[in-house]
Amino acid sequence: MDPAEPASPGPEAVLFGGTFDPLHLGHLEAIRQLRRRTGLPLLLVPAGRPPQRALPVASRRRRRALAEAALEDLADPGVELVTWELDRPGVSYTVATVEWLRASRPGIRLRLALGSDAAARLPSWRRVGRLLGAVRLLVYDRPGHHQEALRAVLELRRLGLPLEAAEVLPLPTPEISASTVRERLRQGLDCSRLLPPSVLRYLQRHPVYGGKGPGPRPGPAG
Repeated sequence: MDPAEPASPGPEAVLFGGTFDPLHLGHLEAIRQLRRRTGLPLLLVPAGRPPQRALPVASRRRRRALAEAALEDLADPGVELVTWELDRPGVSYTVATVEWLRASRPGIRLRLALGSDAAARLPSWRRVGRLLGAVRLLVYDRPGHHQEALRAVLELRRLGLPLEAAEVLPLPTPEISASTVRERLRQGLDCSRLLPPSVLRYLQRHPVYGGKGPGPRPGPAG
């Protein structure tokens, strides 16, 4: 399907979460490919306070604004920003988000999209058995990490975790690190090949990550 076309209403969607600190072009390409490969609507869920990572540098309010800016450039009505985790205090647990989505959208079936690194950490997640019983797992290789998605799924099966119809996808995306982006922003270096134009414009007005902003201001969107 053409991801620029509205997604047909249906009972299934892909859940794509992360800290998105900031949301960069690698994330957008992953979203495009997930939409193209699955043909399903996608729910973009920025984490409020991730349980197994350092606190995000940007505030919840700023990361929400950055995600909104990025989705303006994506221009895909089949992608929905879900801010439930950002709007709640405390730690963000995926199992709680999935349970809330299923309660608030009766009948929805969720595919949880995870990079191979996140999938490998699943055994340490809160109520992982309950989580995996409520979603269909979709694992993809991160840039520069080949066949790790398959290895992660095989290991989860070996551990006896419930993996109904788990799927492995090759998802070649630009090798962009959010920490590298933040450091370049801090130094005021050009990030035009790393960040969507609307995100660049937002960070020019609001230097969330310090420094003097992301280099020259990009021109108006065409």
